[in-house]
Amino acid sequence: MDSGIDRENLRLALQEVAGTRPGLIDVDELLQHNISPAHTAGVISSRGLDDARAAELPQVFVFGPDLTLDVIRFVQAISAALDSQVAGYAYELRRAGAPLFTRSRGSARLNNDPSPAAWGRDTRMHVASCSKLVTAIALTKLLATRGISPGAPIAPHLPAYWVKGPKVDTITFADLLTHRSGFITDSSSDFGYMRTKVAAGVMGTGTYSYANMNFGLCRILIATIAGDIDPNARLVLLGIDLTDPYWDIVSVNSYVGYVSANVYSPSGVSGPALDHSVSMALAYSVQPRFPAGTPVICGR
Repeated sequence: MDSGIDRENLRLALQEVAGTRPGLIDVDELLQHNISPAHTAGVISSRGLDDARAAELPQVFVFGPDLTLDVIRFVQAISAALDSQVAGYAYELRRAGAPLFTRSRGSARLNNDPSPAAWGRDTRMHVASCSKLVTAIALTKLLATRGISPGAPIAPHLPAYWVKGPKVDTITFADLLTHRSGFITDSSSDFGYMRTKVAAGVMGTGTYSYANMNFGLCRILIATIAGDIDPNARLVLLGIDLTDPYWDIVSVNSYVGYVSANVYSPSGVSGPALDHSVSMALAYSVQPRFPAGTPVICGR
């Protein structure tokens, strides 16, 4: 930041703003925040399902009546599938917050990993792109709570100051959740990158193309729909435009808070975080096409 700026007055002004968003803004973080941090540059991730299987994804989301579940058949099926595909796992099936069935087996980290360990009910895991499932659950729940259709456009819930390129106004929540938004991207999904891609627009929606950005946008949408930040919000103090870092920080913290309270907590999971340590479990595939001892690591 420019050394000629009155930092003390700026800090005081930011503290007033932070006071209106308790738990969502840290003054020091806002002063130092980078919307496109170095560790997000050049990241390459899996493209997910191949295009042939992607055609099986639903075109629309429908909130239907309560469904029933044969618990015994379900746990037998999921256990049989996991037993033959992965080196280890843990899962728990709950209803109304109470566990119905819990199972764990195999290795969370293999012998050649730091801190090799078996899977257990409380084993922490770096979920990587499985966070998309968590995000989808959170957004779907929030839309239902607010009475917003998955087929509704996302544009009114994006930052108003963002330039909306061609046909962005046609993109729906369902398009994002099924990777049919029309955004053609690399693996990036930081705030600055997403703002640029939204400004560039899309050719049209409906064609499957896996992109992390689809779910990156969901965390911004969760923040606005939950009411933690107004789509029209701007932050300019002492002539300094802090709108980008303000939006980035508030939307991340709003996402963490909503997911923790509405997805993880009801599932009996405490203390979820955005970072991960080397001691956390990874996802190892032991499918027959991979020789023993050379598992495919899906959760780096």
